[in-house]
Amino acid sequence: MLKLLRIVFPLFLLATPGAAMQEGDSGRSQYEAGNQAYAAGNWQKARTFLEESCELGFAEACSNLGVLHALGHGVVINQTKAAEYYNRGCAGGSANGCSNVGWAYENALGLEQDYRRAAQSYAKACDSGHGLGCRHLGVLYAMGRGVERDTPRAIEYLQKALALDPKLDAFELEYP
Repeated sequence: MLKLLRIVFPLFLLATPGAAMQEGDSGRSQYEAGNQAYAAGNWQKARTFLEESCELGFAEACSNLGVLHALGHGVVINQTKAAEYYNRGCAGGSANGCSNVGWAYENALGLEQDYRRAAQSYAKACDSGHGLGCRHLGVLYAMGRGVERDTPRAIEYLQKALALDPKLDAFELEYP
């Protein structure tokens, strides 16, 4: 499962839909500089810019800081701190943050495992147009974890995931 975690989390960091951006420019330039530094492999610089952006209230930056802590990029791995940043991002309107905190609840990464809260977080992400959030919510409905098992609803969420993010092909929709 850790292998999947290492594959999925960087996608959250680099996949930041415009819908998740807040109005105004407060923190946006630091956020963009942080993502550029991350893409270049300069994690310390990325961390500095993302911390500044998060402190200015840019929710997407908070979510991405969580990714740095989850993967140990520029910091010591700390799943609890990662979950705190995901929650902060989600509370600020980051669909990535909501999906990430759902993943943390589902997999007991820095938070006590709670499928119901995972489903709630994924639903919030999905409602905000986050394909991977819809995918994870669909899987929970298919498995009856945190929600009542509901195959038609699972299929609905999985189809929505594909409509929102065509890169989530059938292979991606298989649950690990």
